[in-house]
Amino acid sequence: MKKIALSVIGILVIAVTLVGCGNNSSQTADKTQLTAKQRSTKIINRKETIWRETALVKSDVDGKGQLTALKTKKLAGAASSNLVWTTHNGQFSSGYTKTNYAKIKKMITKNATTSSDYKTKLFTIKQLNDTLKAAKASIRIHKYSDLVYLKSNKVAGGQSVGFIASGHKLYGLQLSYVYSATQAKSPTDRAYVLSDQGYQTPKKHVNISSLTGRWGNSDTTDQLIVRKHWIYQVSQTGVHSTYTRLKLQDLSKIATADLYSSATFNYVQI
Repeated sequence: MKKIALSVIGILVIAVTLVGCGNNSSQTADKTQLTAKQRSTKIINRKETIWRETALVKSDVDGKGQLTALKTKKLAGAASSNLVWTTHNGQFSSGYTKTNYAKIKKMITKNATTSSDYKTKLFTIKQLNDTLKAAKASIRIHKYSDLVYLKSNKVAGGQSVGFIASGHKLYGLQLSYVYSATQAKSPTDRAYVLSDQGYQTPKKHVNISSLTGRWGNSDTTDQLIVRKHWIYQVSQTGVHSTYTRLKLQDLSKIATADLYSSATFNYVQI
């Protein structure tokens, strides 16, 4: 009886192991079967992600529109000039909504320079993939519809950029470039790379009372004094001092659509 029992246990262990291996293989297969667009969509559809620009991809263009010297340049940490985008539930901040490539292409063509010295050219799929490779992205696109395109909610037009996310990075690929027959070589932007590893919202709600006190800059020239619902900002330039009073707002009480479409909110994030 004991031998039979041990044999049964052995069979069960083998069966569980085989089932486990089967599940892992299935999960791996599911993961590899996802397209670049599907993986990107899952990232952009997260509740909230704040993206900060960390690198630029550039190349040179000659007088015939030929592109050379493709390279990536890393940017300084929290520089004030760095781009900041927030994605939330599939949407982008700053008052933009999704559109398609055909409409953005039409916008680029309409806004193309009419000067005889300058010409506008659209990037091909291969060139966009060359840009992703230079940015060390682990994804490639197969068609223009793999990217996300944005139009403005407030004015006519949109971004002449296609977005795609992978891992901890968001890539903004330029869709066109301008060249001149009178210039032997000139620089052109190919993409900007943003990371979600810089800024994130606090995991816990921050009460205004916990901010009360004096906050000083590292060089002591600027200070913030928080009292109840007010921030008093003291800035010094040489012998001159500037005092500003701002009212604290609880962002959790502002509707998501209103918050992320606010130019002030996006400026403060930067």
